[in-house]
Amino acid sequence: MTPASIILDLLRTYRHRGTAVKEIMAAGAMFDFSENAMRVNLSRLVGQGLVENFERGYYRISDHADPVNEFVEAWRAGEDRVGPWDGASWLVVHSSHEEAPKRGWALDANGFRQIAEGLWARPDNLSLTHAALDMRLRQLGVDARSVLLTNAQIDKRCQDAWLIQFDLDRLVTTYSESEKALRQSAARLTKLPRRDALKESFHLGGEAVHILAKDPLLPSEVIDTTQRKQLWETMLAYDRLGRNIWTTRLSSPERIPTPQLIISNTR
Repeated sequence: MTPASIILDLLRTYRHRGTAVKEIMAAGAMFDFSENAMRVNLSRLVGQGLVENFERGYYRISDHADPVNEFVEAWRAGEDRVGPWDGASWLVVHSSHEEAPKRGWALDANGFRQIAEGLWARPDNLSLTHAALDMRLRQLGVDARSVLLTNAQIDKRCQDAWLIQFDLDRLVTTYSESEKALRQSAARLTKLPRRDALKESFHLGGEAVHILAKDPLLPSEVIDTTQRKQLWETMLAYDRLGRNIWTTRLSSPERIPTPQLIISNTR
């Protein structure tokens, strides 16, 4: 949790209409960040092109940051993000160029795992078309010289080796633990002091969004997807509950503010 992340998270909540600097300062104060720290980071984000000062005293997320926001918000589509899998086809990205951290982040966030130097792969079960996935990867930082291959037929021996990279047991445990934490929080959220409720919904909701947004969305043929679906459904309900709490604190946010995925090195 940093001043920069809070600013970006809050402005993503207001989307294109933005909000007043006083709201940004108030959000920072809730998490014990000084007004000076918030203003310094706000100026830095404007300088980086991630935030724009569109009128005196008002800020909004810039178009430059929109691809990340769109990627994160896709968690709401749940299982609509995946399609059928034939049990043998994989998506493969090949790059003969040095992997930049941002590129590796983008591939990992979309469920690819590095299986060899310059080679990333995942099961070919995403509902996105080749063109749409290719555009998303480019927007998130994958080098334009990289090659995306669809419907790559992989034999079972290689598949078994590649699937180890996903740590299937840990994935299922993560779904279960996050869903349980959301349910327990929902049961007590309206009974907590307002400040505690705001902070808890921000933290726990954010953790769940991170899990769902960056989930590799593996097919049911290789992992039990029951817990993943349950986490998604629980998070949708938690988001509605949290938004009601945040609406009384902020001026009509379009959704509950939650920590988002930040790929810059801003501090």
